[in-house]
Amino acid sequence: MLDLFLKVLETVHTARTEEEREAIYKFRYEAYTEQKRRDYTAADHKRGWFHDDYDHMDCSTVLYTGTLREPTATMRLLVWSAGQVPSEFREKYTLDRFPEIEKYATAEISPVVVRPSYRGKLNLTSLMFSAYKKLAGEGETDIAFLFGAPGQIRYYRNFGALPYGGSLIEESGHMHIPLVLFLSDYEHLKRSGSLFASQVRKYFGPKKRKPLDISPFRHLLLTEKVEFDHTKVWSEVQEQLLRAGASSPIIDSLPEKALRQFIESGFLLDLAEGDVVVKKGAAERELYIILDGVFEVYTDDRPFLLLEKGDLFGEIAFFTETGERSSSVRAMTKGKVLVLKRDFLREFNQTDPDAGYQLFMNMGRILAQRLAATTRTMMEARDDS
Repeated sequence: MLDLFLKVLETVHTARTEEEREAIYKFRYEAYTEQKRRDYTAADHKRGWFHDDYDHMDCSTVLYTGTLREPTATMRLLVWSAGQVPSEFREKYTLDRFPEIEKYATAEISPVVVRPSYRGKLNLTSLMFSAYKKLAGEGETDIAFLFGAPGQIRYYRNFGALPYGGSLIEESGHMHIPLVLFLSDYEHLKRSGSLFASQVRKYFGPKKRKPLDISPFRHLLLTEKVEFDHTKVWSEVQEQLLRAGASSPIIDSLPEKALRQFIESGFLLDLAEGDVVVKKGAAERELYIILDGVFEVYTDDRPFLLLEKGDLFGEIAFFTETGERSSSVRAMTKGKVLVLKRDFLREFNQTDPDAGYQLFMNMGRILAQRLAATTRTMMEARDDS
C-alpha cells in the first residue's frame, strides 16, 4: 500500500542552476507579495524576486515541484554540521534549551510555498518526503527544526514533527510555533503515521548511522504549546470556563451538543508572558477565546484594551475579506487560549444551522459592543482636549 502511495507523489527537483533558482525566486515573490498582498524585507521589487543571503550559501538546498516555467510548490533546506548553526537561528529556535545541541548536525526546513491552484494536492507531502531523504541521507542530519502557524501544526505533526518548549517565532508579521523533527526516531514516526518511518532504517541502525538518543530532550517535548486532542480540549474549556462559573459571550445560548462540537473544533495554545499572539497587519483569520491569563490589545505600542478569561479576540479579521489584523495582542501574563479556524463556522452552519446562526449573532453582538466602547472612548478623549 505504501509503495503504491509513494508512486503517486509528485516529482521533486533540486534547483541546481541559476536559471532554476531565479525561477523559484520569482515564484516566491508572486506568492508572498502578490497573493498575500504584503511587503517583506527579502522582496526584491526591482527584479520581482524573493530571496535572501542564505539562498546563495553552500548550506542551502532549494526543492520544487512542477516545471521550470511553472513551479507548483517549493521549500528550502538549510543544513549545518555540528556546532555551525548561525546565532540568529540558535535564537530563532531557542536552541540553547537543547542540551549539547552543538554536537549534532542540524537543519531548518522552511515553510512550503504552494501555488494556490495546487493547494490540497500532494505537493507538500512530496516535498517533505524528499526533504527527509536529503536530510537523513546526503545531509547526515540528526535534528531538523521548522515552524508553522497554529492552524498548520496538525499537518506537520502528521509528518512526525513535534512542538516543543521554545519561544514563539515571529516571521513576516505572523506568530508561529516552533517544531522539531528527530530524523532517527522510528518509534515516534511510526506512531505518528509518518511516511518517514518507512525510510528510517535505510539511514539509521546497524552498519549505518547511529540513531539519536532523544532522552536529553524529552523535557522540552513535555512542554508542548499546542493540544489538539478533542477530549482534552473539551475538558480544559469545562475546567477553565464552564465549571469555574465564567463564560464567554461567543458561546452564550448554545445547546450543550452544539457547544461541545464548537469547542472540539479548536485547539489549545499555551502562551508565556510577553508572547505576541496576533500582530497588526498580519493576514490571519483565527479566533481566540481566552481560557486563562490577561492579554493586552495595542496599536503602535499604545495599549487600549485589556482582555481576560472568557473574552474573545480576532473577530474583526475573521470577518474581513483580507483577514488583516487591525491591532496586536500580547500576553501580559502566562496564559492559555482556545484557537478556532475560520472554516469551522462554515462546517458548523452545515451540520447545525440554528447553532451557526446563534454564533453569528453572538459575534455580531461582541463587535457592536466593542464599537460602542471605542466610540465612547474617542468622544471622552475629544471632550478632554
